[in-house]
Amino acid sequence: RKAKIGLEELSDSGFKVAILRCPMIYGKKCKGNYRTLSELEKKSLIFPKIKNKRSMLYIGNLVEFVRLVIQNEENGLFCPCDKEEICTSELVRMIELIHGKKIVLIPGVGWALKILSHVSNKVNKAFGNFSYSDELSEYKEEYRLFSLSDAVRETEKDE
Repeated sequence: RKAKIGLEELSDSGFKVAILRCPMIYGKKCKGNYRTLSELEKKSLIFPKIKNKRSMLYIGNLVEFVRLVIQNEENGLFCPCDKEEICTSELVRMIELIHGKKIVLIPGVGWALKILSHVSNKVNKAFGNFSYSDELSEYKEEYRLFSLSDAVRETEKDE
């Protein structure tokens, strides 16, 4: 919060400050939660079936968003994300289909994940709800060049 306020104070007519608050960023060679989830899918035969909402942002869509913000000389706070939300179990299912693998989604383990979330914040990162409203992620120009399914396919290609 202090960093945001400090950066906003630097903004004037000659120096624009655009602050981006992004959800999970994913793409080829991107480190982080998506890669961990993808690697877990490749090694596992089972995965928890849960209902959560996740906003994500494909690196190609982020690059386009940044290009537009620079081109339009914008300043302010922005929350870009992909158009489609997804649930973690659905994402694992998409990844498995790309790799031609079969994984069994196990329902009824939400209680165990809730307990584990108190032990490790990684559980919340993977299985918690984190989504942006449509209004928050809108921009005056279209920056979402890749659909979720195309972006996941590109991310998983040759992996």
